[in-house]
Amino acid sequence: MSPDLSGLPPTLSVERAGRLLGLKRSAAYEAVRRSELPVLRFGRRLVVPTARVLAMLGVSQEAERDGP
Repeated sequence: MSPDLSGLPPTLSVERAGRLLGLKRSAAYEAVRRSELPVLRFGRRLVVPTARVLAMLGVSQEAERDGP
């Protein structure tokens, strides 16, 4: 069963983005360090653009809005 991706905010925490990708917290931060997971930096805060995570998963946002 796939997770419900509808209603996701525009950005995700690194931890939440990692969970969507099947990564543990430390692996998600390591992916950020290696520039494998795209992030936006706001001071010390890191957020991951939801659209980029969905693209990595091969899910289009239009398909999520339209439903099955």
